Amino acid sequence: MKHVLITLTLAAAFTLKSFAGNNTVNYMAEQHFTAAFKGATNVEWKVNADYVKAIFIYDGQKQEAFYDLNGKAIGTTKAVTVERLPENGLQTINKKYRNYKLVEAIEFNNDDETAYFVTVDSDTKTLILKISETGAVTTVKNIIK
Repeated sequence: MKHVLITLTLAAAFTLKSFAGNNTVNYMAEQHFTAAFKGATNVEWKVNADYVKAIFIYDGQKQEAFYDLNGKAIGTTKAVTVERLPENGLQTINKKYRNYKLVEAIEFNNDDETAYFVTVDSDTKTLILKISETGAVTTVKNIIK
């Protein structure tokens, strides 16, 4: 459930609004995917009104690649361990959100940036935080329980 929430938040944050006409995977998206992820297995495509998503296994890890409806790459996501988070960002989270439990960490990559999205949970709230490559931490979503 948490992974779905982060994925939906990421997709909303990094997509361009487009028109949906059908549920067919864009040819250019398939071509870009095939070139970028040679050897990917268990590829599953999902199409919605704003983007096309490929869910797949690459280098032994489940990943997701997002494309706009014209087939242009938006970015990729994959789960990462806490050790992969920028040190400054992790220190900020441990200090500022010490009463929260770190539930999940996702790495987002596109042509412009690498960012990390973490879900932290308390008894009263779930937060989705963005950590930049430099370790700056911002709140993306605040969910009251």
